[in-house]
Amino acid sequence: MAEIVFGVGCSHSPMLGTEPKDWDMRADADRKNPAHPFREGVYTFDELAELRKGENLAAQHTMEKREEKHKKNMDNLELLGKKIADANLDILVVVGDDQRECFMTNASPSFVIYNGETVLNKVMSQHRLDNMSAGVAVAAWTNVPTENDIEYPGVPELANHLAMKLTAAEFDITVCNKMPPASTARTASHMLFAFSITASSMISPIAREWPPCPSSSMISSRPISRRPNGS
Repeated sequence: MAEIVFGVGCSHSPMLGTEPKDWDMRADADRKNPAHPFREGVYTFDELAELRKGENLAAQHTMEKREEKHKKNMDNLELLGKKIADANLDILVVVGDDQRECFMTNASPSFVIYNGETVLNKVMSQHRLDNMSAGVAVAAWTNVPTENDIEYPGVPELANHLAMKLTAAEFDITVCNKMPPASTARTASHMLFAFSITASSMISPIAREWPPCPSSSMISSRPISRRPNGS
C-alpha cells in the first residue's frame, strides 16, 4: 500500500526561468492584456496599477531588488530539489494545470490520466515559440528540451490503478496512452517543478493535473533540461 510521506508546493511562473534583466518582458504582455483578475474584480493594466499605487510596488522593481528576489527563488528551488531527493521517494506525484499547452478546445477533458509505456518530451518548434509572448518564450527552456526530444519510461500500472480508484470514487476522468500530436507532452506546471530536481535524484514523478484547464498524468525519471549555457 502506498504511503504519503512528503508534500511541498511550488509556483510554476515563467519568472522562475527568466533572468531579472528580462522581467519587463512579462510587463509588456500584461499591458496588452485587457483583463487582469484581482481579488473580486477584473482590470486593465492601467486600472490595476492605479488601484494598487498605494502599495509602492515600483520600489520593488529596481535591478538590485530583482537580483535579490531571483537569488532567493533559485536558492529555494535548489533546496526543494534537495528535500525531494532526501525524502527517497519511490514516486513523486506532481499536481499542475495544463493551461492549454497539451489539450486544446477541440478536446477538453476535465481530468486525464496518461497510461502510456513512455512519456515523450519534445523540442518545441520555432513556430510555437514565435507564437508565444516574449515573456513566456524566454522561459521555455525550463519546460522542454532545447536540442533533442527526450523519452522517459512510464508507469502504466500505477496510472491504471489511479484510474480505477478515481472512477470508483465518482471522478469524471479520461485515460489516454498517447498525447495530442501537437503537444510537447509535458507542461510548464510539471516541468518547472521537475527543473528543481537534480539529475542524480532519479525520482519517477507521476504528474497529475486538475481543472480549470484539462489535465493529464505522466511519468519521468529526471529533469528534462538544463540552462542553455549548461548550468
